[in-house]
Amino acid sequence: MNKKLLLFIIFICVFFILGKAQTDTAFAPTYDKNINYIVITNMDTKHFGYVIEETKNSITLLNKKTNYKLFLYKSEIKSIEPTTSTTKKNNIIELEDENENADYYMFASSTLLFESGKIKANYHWGLIENITFSISENWAITANTIFFLPFSVGVKCAYKVGKNNYIGGNFFGMGNLNSRNPDQSFVGYGAKASITKGSSNNNFTVAGGILGLNSSLFKLNTTQPFLNLYYGNFAYCNRFSNKFSLNTEVWYFPESQSGFAGLGFKRVSNKFSSWTLGCYTVLNNFNNSFSINIKTIPIPYIGYSQSF
Repeated sequence: MNKKLLLFIIFICVFFILGKAQTDTAFAPTYDKNINYIVITNMDTKHFGYVIEETKNSITLLNKKTNYKLFLYKSEIKSIEPTTSTTKKNNIIELEDENENADYYMFASSTLLFESGKIKANYHWGLIENITFSISENWAITANTIFFLPFSVGVKCAYKVGKNNYIGGNFFGMGNLNSRNPDQSFVGYGAKASITKGSSNNNFTVAGGILGLNSSLFKLNTTQPFLNLYYGNFAYCNRFSNKFSLNTEVWYFPESQSGFAGLGFKRVSNKFSSWTLGCYTVLNNFNNSFSINIKTIPIPYIGYSQSF
């Protein structure tokens, strides 16, 4: 064989091998193999796992809880985000799943998307009950009872508007079915707009609304049919372990310059039910001293949530 031809063939082979090596090294993996991800497909199916293999067009997930491997084309993926992790004593505690009990902090609620077809009940002190029926991931019907007596009914909505950003609202009407006075059978109404930022494991919500109460229920010298009270609310959830989350919330009523704040610990390891233990304190005028008085003594709180 001609030496020039042989050298040309060798040159072409070396060039091809080097080019292929450069192409392979040019591909930079997008996902960290040490992070647990939440993957939502275009079919709205949800998967958890570590990316153990990745190519330019596909990934392979490993769910370490079930040891199940799943191959997905990247074109099938609607969203992929790391699960929340917290650092404790320099060790990473990875949360393997979502917080199924993130709908409520204590009294306050988040604006995370609903789970279609689910019924959830939230109890406060075993006396006040809130029931939510999710029509879709964006809309739900709500009802409240006190001592098992119907008290209010309303609708809620929630929409995702960006990465870990949610907006929503709530409107409800309150009534007294046992009232013998027709003027007092309609107790009032409420409306709220809220924004939630974060994941189900770590998020905060800012909300503002109005609570209208029937003026005839109070001995007030007014011709207005309703007494309107505006309020603001801030709530925060931090799932600091696979079993518990820290929940806190603050309510503020500007007209009375007063409010209340609560702090509790919620058990989140069971996705069908959870208990919350904590306390509330009343904040009067927000200028009162820190001395112990009847208005600032913590009020014990116990809550329970159930999914059906």
